[in-house]
Amino acid sequence: MVVVSPTFHTPQHVSVTPKMVHMVQNKHNIESHSEVPSERLPLRRMSPFSSTLNLQPSFPGRSYFDFRSSPHQLSLHSSLQSLNAPVAWFAFDPGSAHSDIIFSNDNLTVTCSSYDDRVVLGKTGFSKGVHYWELTIDRYDNHPDPAFGVARIDVMKDVMLGKDDKAWAMYVDNNRSWFMHSNSHTNRTEGGITKGATIGVLLDLNRKTLTFFINNEQQGPIAFENVEGLFFPAVSLNRNVQHTVNRGSQVEVVFPTEPKASKKQTP
Repeated sequence: MVVVSPTFHTPQHVSVTPKMVHMVQNKHNIESHSEVPSERLPLRRMSPFSSTLNLQPSFPGRSYFDFRSSPHQLSLHSSLQSLNAPVAWFAFDPGSAHSDIIFSNDNLTVTCSSYDDRVVLGKTGFSKGVHYWELTIDRYDNHPDPAFGVARIDVMKDVMLGKDDKAWAMYVDNNRSWFMHSNSHTNRTEGGITKGATIGVLLDLNRKTLTFFINNEQQGPIAFENVEGLFFPAVSLNRNVQHTVNRGSQVEVVFPTEPKASKKQTP
């Protein structure tokens, strides 16, 4: 079953329960006196950068974004200078995934049995607000090029994410990345991934933009603009890769004044 935000009109095949709504409740429901459970404190981690999008520990009813800017760094959008919204946290959805996807760790971790790229979606859909999530590369063998981003519920599941017009993605190997939508490859950017790398996805539906991060640093320019509608977190991968959704950790990501150099060309 797919969990969706209560801010959009739900397709006929999706049902929303009070429990689901609670998972994506807005900031007015956050209890100001809540504290992080002591058993989750070891998961907190910080980066050395001064200007950040600060993702607080992710617990229902206790989570929020807090963007702080300094003279040394600028935000992508003025709306992020004072931002307070629920943290996007989710598990992957076995019900909508390709049959070659292998799930573990309460559906927070995915890999694949095939050498071909297969797509899996998150259970939570977004149509409004600002949402940020992260995934860790648990395994990375033989330099594959997994893809990360957002997709419609009816995206193709047997090709790389971004090959059709139902997905907006960044795919990346060990040296560089590209953005892809409708099989159009743009903005080749230097800098790749290895085992242990972290991929961040920032979906700003207020500004209708999608931005990517690798190891807490923005990767290339804003990837996509004029994105609107209902989106689900999505990845594509093959048997050489394993990803895990990050939950319950404090994260800081950098919005540089000059993102990494990129080139608009096909791979």
